Amino acid sequence: MLNWYVIETKARSEPEVHQALTQLGLTSYFPTYGRQTVDRSKHARPQVEVRVPLFPRYIFAQFDTSADLKWVGISRLKGVIRLLGNPSPIRGDFISQIQTELMAIAAAQIADKAITFEPIEKGARVKITAGPFATYGGSLVRMASADRVRIMLDAVGHPVLDVERSAVVRA
Repeated sequence: MLNWYVIETKARSEPEVHQALTQLGLTSYFPTYGRQTVDRSKHARPQVEVRVPLFPRYIFAQFDTSADLKWVGISRLKGVIRLLGNPSPIRGDFISQIQTELMAIAAAQIADKAITFEPIEKGARVKITAGPFATYGGSLVRMASADRVRIMLDAVGHPVLDVERSAVVRA
């Protein structure tokens, strides 16, 4: 049975691992979103959109551990640190929830809503209220950008991920 699995990668190696998985014939998913940033190489400093990983250092792959042995070589791919859970599949609807979350992010960016939040200090206990990680808790590592926070989850391996600030409340 085809299941989705999480692969931890080295920093900024996600696109390379995504391509290598595709070349192996495996289905992979590397969720990204667009963020406006200043192009510091230009004189007038125009705003440009860059694609940023939704989960830095993590990528998803779909395979059947009982029927397909291609997955065995994943841990030896350049840029891969490990398969999470030796490997353990993630919930079946997880990927579709991520895609829904990305559509919501895109819609919010189009609406260009300015939202203010109560400050949360570094190290504070937080809970995610929306998206694929809803109900998960963790610790605030830092503000990743003006509208995203970096959280270390209370989960196996303590993965660190960036989450929309609007989806986080103090625990």
